[in-house]
Amino acid sequence: MSVSMIFSRCTSRVALRASRSVPRRKFWSSRFAQDGTIEFVLGGTLLAIVAVDQLLQYQQNQGREEFLNQLRNERTRSPEDLQEMQDWYNMPAIFDCVVRKMPLNLDGYKCLTGVDVGDVVQVLQEKVGPEDMYNICRKVDDKGRPISAGWFPTMYLEKK
Repeated sequence: MSVSMIFSRCTSRVALRASRSVPRRKFWSSRFAQDGTIEFVLGGTLLAIVAVDQLLQYQQNQGREEFLNQLRNERTRSPEDLQEMQDWYNMPAIFDCVVRKMPLNLDGYKCLTGVDVGDVVQVLQEKVGPEDMYNICRKVDDKGRPISAGWFPTMYLEKK
């Protein structure tokens, strides 16, 4: 046998095997990658994540607004409270005190507002509130007209 004959037989066998075998496709070169299915799935997933995030943020904001509205409603003064404060404006003063220190958290609706360290306030009633730790005080302007009235901690007042 000649070399050319051996070569032709080998090449024909290789060609025959190659024609019988099914070509293998990689996943990324498959039909899914070519028609954009992967991109649609990823895009849809991202849109779903963003939609869920927006929904959760909306619910959180709604809860926060509802909580703030409840606080505002609780802090509104009832007619009885307004009448009580009006009575404080008309009560006679027992003595005067100087504000020596401002408490950090004095923000209740019955608390005295509009005072600073060094202001003179009139004490209308002593030892009120929880554990008798407050005085009912009134701040007046230069002409003697009441500006505000409310509770103030006794430990931050000094008799004049």
